[in-house]
Amino acid sequence: MTMDNYKLNFKKEESELNFYRESLENLGIFIAQIDSDLRYRKVINLPDKLEKEDILGKTDLEILWNKSSNALYNVKKQALESGESYQIDLPFVLEDGRHFFKFKIDPIWRDDSITGLTMSAHDISDKIFLQNKLIQAEKIAAIGELTSGFAHEFKNILATIIGNVQILEYKYNHNRLDLPASVKEKLTAINQQSHKAKRIIMNMMSFCKISELNLELHNICELLDRVIELQKNQYTIDHINVVTIYDEIEKFYYDEEQMEHVFLNLSMNAIHALQLSNGGTMKISVKNEKDEIVIRFSDTGVGMDQEIKNKIFTPFFTTKSDDKEMAGSGLGLPISYKIIKNHQGEMFVESEPGEGTTFVIKLPYKREG
Repeated sequence: MTMDNYKLNFKKEESELNFYRESLENLGIFIAQIDSDLRYRKVINLPDKLEKEDILGKTDLEILWNKSSNALYNVKKQALESGESYQIDLPFVLEDGRHFFKFKIDPIWRDDSITGLTMSAHDISDKIFLQNKLIQAEKIAAIGELTSGFAHEFKNILATIIGNVQILEYKYNHNRLDLPASVKEKLTAINQQSHKAKRIIMNMMSFCKISELNLELHNICELLDRVIELQKNQYTIDHINVVTIYDEIEKFYYDEEQMEHVFLNLSMNAIHALQLSNGGTMKISVKNEKDEIVIRFSDTGVGMDQEIKNKIFTPFFTTKSDDKEMAGSGLGLPISYKIIKNHQGEMFVESEPGEGTTFVIKLPYKREG
């Protein structure tokens, strides 16, 4: 082969290699070769924010992205021992947030023995996010229809119970009814629990009613400051340090009353999380990101596992203690979620156990009617 032909073939092979590399990048596929000690030997098209030196020569247990590393390591170990191929979907937390990857692991055979593994990883975060949004929307629509009729009927029943208990208490307090003290205590308990049930019913009715928005120009940072002021005493009592970071944000269109409900609810959730960890920091940030306003409520509390995150916007799901008078209805976050969706926005949660929680809200930056 002449030198010219060699150069021509080399350029052709180099061109094909670049084509494959670009194709992998466009498809978002990460490829790795792993040796028999389960250490990374070669990598192609690493996810953003990761460098080769972070990976090469290490096992998943040494990289320690998060607890999914242990699951991925065990699957590779099984593939090496059994000679079978495996697929698994796992979440990983990178610098730019939480991602879901679909991993495919295949053994490398040479002379009837396994010398290592090949692994491909495809980022399926967008797919998972869209699936979860669709599931959540369907749940909320179905539960909204079911609860609407139930709430109205049960409200009437409660009104009868509360009314009769109040008549009995009035007669007892004005010496027109002779009752043992133990019965009076039971009447008081019935009255208190009935009012608690009434509050839950009112929340259910609010959940079903949210639809029309009163869109007017408002300053979102001023609204957040008012919400903080409203709960200032509670922050002091629970040893909570509040930090605010605001971009310069012009007034834009949103429903101020409904948005106040959302912010109050997120603040109360942060307070609850920080009560469990005996205080900490709540950070509220507002960022102008092109055509969106991004609001984050972050706390340094106990965090959430994946099971809780999957249910957090589901009506009637709550992690709060029942012995707190205003806690436990399980409708605060679903109502907030619905309000944000009605503003054509997005709302989601980022959290890991022991690492705090961040609720993220994205709203369209509408400055013109």
